[in-house]
Amino acid sequence: DTTEKISKNLKLSIAVARTILKDSKIMMFDESIEIIDEKQKKNIIEILKDLKKDHTIIIISRDDKIISLADKIITLNNNQIKRRRKKKSVDNT
Repeated sequence: DTTEKISKNLKLSIAVARTILKDSKIMMFDESIEIIDEKQKKNIIEILKDLKKDHTIIIISRDDKIISLADKIITLNNNQIKRRRKKKSVDNT
């Protein structure tokens, strides 16, 4: 089967591209963006920077490069949701 020969990285890139191409006003991405190779990730981040001007983008991530896109960050800690505005350091809660 052809799909078995496609790398995991390529499959994830295609999934992200499909989501972007649907052009929904609300888009959601999980941690799979973190797994994509650095060159592709950089391209995706640039696209998301542009899209966030008129789209709501929800990203689940631990990657500081991806988190830097956020206008608002929601941190989950000890089963509690903490909400804060973007700051220089994402470690502060």
